[in-house]
Amino acid sequence: MDNYNLPESDNENKSNEKDLNFQERRKIRRNRKVNFESQLTYFQESRQKEQKSDSEKKLSFYQIVFLFFTITPLFFSLAIFLSKTIFKEQLSQIDALQQSQESLENKQQDFIQETVSELRLPQLPNTSTSTSLFNQYTNNNLLNQEDNQDIYGQLQQNKNEQLDKVVESIISLCQKSGLSTKNLSITLLDVNIGVKAGYQSEKLRYPASVVKIFWLVAAINYLPQTDNRAEIKNNIEKMIKQSDNDSSGYVVDWLTNTTSGEALDSAQFQKWSEKRKSLNKIFSQQYGNLDITHKTFPLPKQNYFKPEGRDLQLRGGEIENPTRNKISTDQTTWLMYGIITNPGYIEAKRLLTTNLATFDWKDSSINYFNPVMSLFGESLPTNIEFVSKAGWTTQTRQEVAYIATRDGKTRYILAIFAEDPAYSKDKTIFPAISKRVFELMSNQ
Repeated sequence: MDNYNLPESDNENKSNEKDLNFQERRKIRRNRKVNFESQLTYFQESRQKEQKSDSEKKLSFYQIVFLFFTITPLFFSLAIFLSKTIFKEQLSQIDALQQSQESLENKQQDFIQETVSELRLPQLPNTSTSTSLFNQYTNNNLLNQEDNQDIYGQLQQNKNEQLDKVVESIISLCQKSGLSTKNLSITLLDVNIGVKAGYQSEKLRYPASVVKIFWLVAAINYLPQTDNRAEIKNNIEKMIKQSDNDSSGYVVDWLTNTTSGEALDSAQFQKWSEKRKSLNKIFSQQYGNLDITHKTFPLPKQNYFKPEGRDLQLRGGEIENPTRNKISTDQTTWLMYGIITNPGYIEAKRLLTTNLATFDWKDSSINYFNPVMSLFGESLPTNIEFVSKAGWTTQTRQEVAYIATRDGKTRYILAIFAEDPAYSKDKTIFPAISKRVFELMSNQ
């Protein structure tokens, strides 16, 4: 239909619609333009931000590089300075340690010399009127004394028939028990009259833990010169009261400034062994030849269950037939006599004393060496003074003891070393010997 034929009012409506549509479209175009401009502006701003961020990143990178090359040398310089400082301190500590070690060695040597010159244990009574092999064999080496088969018959001493009979009674008791006396040594000293009797008493034999009384005397002499007394005294006490091998090893190391360890080359071992042998020098001037340089094994805390390394070297490198500690029953009796008569060794006497009235030697919970069971003290009255040190291995049995009644009428020292597995296995022989000797000595 043609619009011209429409009424006028209709034409006006059409015109108004056209005008309205035009305005809307214009508005829409304007809005689109605004939106486009807004988006463009946003895009431009975003682009600017990204460019700025990239610029800042580049700047941060350059700053890091700059800081790295600036600060790193400072750190290196500081590290070098600290290293030099620490190195100097370490050198100073090493020098101080070396000086301390040298001082300790010098002090040790001074102790040895002082002890050798000043240690004067009382001699056995009546030695001036007896021919003592202590002096006769002082300048002989250990091997020669060991090999001398006539040593047993060369003792010319004051005779005491009653004391000799006691020793003969001991020998007879052993023989009747089916035990050989070939490797047996006995020393009996009557403290009240100052006379001793013996059987093979100057023969050097393996002492087992009896050697610890020699280390005890040396330690007591040296103790006032040391600083770490508490730990050392604790080890000394355990060495005697419990016969603890780890503690005795500690005492030996402390006395000689040595340690156990791997084998040493010839030069190092020579120096190390001389330190160990300083123990012999302490006693040799008065006691003659002896060897008390070897630790007692096993040492469970140090994981040494047999001699190894330098300790094995000291024994000649032999396990089956090694060089071992060697002392005689006479020497042991002499030392015990010094301990009980010299006020300077009252602490040693205390450590060696067992109160038979209060010590329950039958207690099965005792987890250390029992100083009474199967030994001298087992068969003795409980109301006596008993000062002793014993040793026992699968091949030997040894003991030295000072035994005295409370009234002082009976006082004697008995030392017996038996290097025979039969004595080691026989748990009754030492108590039987001790009982007989006490009865005979009490009736004199």
